[in-house]
Amino acid sequence: GGLLLASSMAESDSEEPETSDLLRKAVAAMEESKSLSAVELGSSSSKRAATFEIADAESDAKRRPVPYVYLLASMAALNSANLGYDIGVMSGAASFIEESWHLSEVQISFLVGILNFCAIGGAAVAQVIIDAWGRRATFQASCCVFVTGVSGMALSPNYWVLLVFRVITGFGVGIGFSVDPVYIAEVAPKGIRGELVTWSEISINVGILTGFITSYAFKDYPKWLAWRLMLGGGVVAPVGLFF
Repeated sequence: GGLLLASSMAESDSEEPETSDLLRKAVAAMEESKSLSAVELGSSSSKRAATFEIADAESDAKRRPVPYVYLLASMAALNSANLGYDIGVMSGAASFIEESWHLSEVQISFLVGILNFCAIGGAAVAQVIIDAWGRRATFQASCCVFVTGVSGMALSPNYWVLLVFRVITGFGVGIGFSVDPVYIAEVAPKGIRGELVTWSEISINVGILTGFITSYAFKDYPKWLAWRLMLGGGVVAPVGLFF
């Protein structure tokens, strides 16, 4: 019996080192596996991050404006300058018209204000024209109407003819001013759409300033000629936009 017990204890003592070695190997293998997983996970995360960076770069490239977009936006905004030009130039031409034809204050006030009133009507029908003809055709139509009105005003033989052509000009201004922001918003990339749409409003003020400068440039001409040159200067921008 004593021999059997001693033998069992000896076998148990010899098995413990072997079990300990197996446990140490198993733990080492698990740690190595975790390290490999962490490396793979980090590599995978890096790849995903790189992929996202490439995608973001491509997206930014698509949103980045090209010079052609700026050209289209500037041409469309220039159409709004027609309204500003008429407001600015009429402030100088009105006094020359009044003195040339000996008009009353009521007549000259009605002549000045009728354009904005008719522009409301042009803007009201613009939505139908834009949807039916498209943006570019509407641009050309508004330019044709504006050129007709401005040319008629510059060549008018009397007050009533001048008033009729001013009504025509008002409709052209209303249509053109309505189509500008619509066209710009459609051609502008998402990242700068708000910036380019504001060009239409800026263009109005540029047109007003241009009208002031034109009035000043022709102020020393004979009265009967000065106001005709002032108003006739409004033909330049829409003719260029038409083509």
